[in-house]
Amino acid sequence: MNIDLRPLLLLLPAVVLGVVVWVKHAQVTRLEDKLTVANTIATHNDERIRLAAADIAQRDVQIAALTAENSKQAADFSAYIERLDAINRDTLNRAEALGRLLNESEPARAWGAVRLPDVVARLLEYHADTAGTASVADPLMSAGEALRPAAATSDIEPRTGLGTPDDPRRP
Repeated sequence: MNIDLRPLLLLLPAVVLGVVVWVKHAQVTRLEDKLTVANTIATHNDERIRLAAADIAQRDVQIAALTAENSKQAADFSAYIERLDAINRDTLNRAEALGRLLNESEPARAWGAVRLPDVVARLLEYHADTAGTASVADPLMSAGEALRPAAATSDIEPRTGLGTPDDPRRP
């Protein structure tokens, strides 16, 4: 039996060529799928980059606003410190002037040496003890004692002399 292999030999390269084309087509399909995935990832990354850039721009605006506010507060604080320094200098100048005035005249020295009334001294001591804190209960008053009008206090003697309304030397 003699089989003619010529048609088979002609068909064999066509089959091999078909297999090669089918393998290449499968590779191209896989590469297209990978390219589609890569493009999707790139699109998502581009969107993330765009959102990050917008967020950075917004934060830059916030930083600029905070920097401007900080500069304004620093300038305000410097002005406040300068005002305090001016007030302190003025206070020191007034204290020195008052000290000179008290030392210059005998009546002024006597007026400065007068002992304060007990009620005023207790009030000043109470204020110093509480360091300026507000308190509802006053320890100088007994429970249920009402405040008396200022004119009703009899334990305070009116002052006479320099600086009082009945002082003849008062201008």
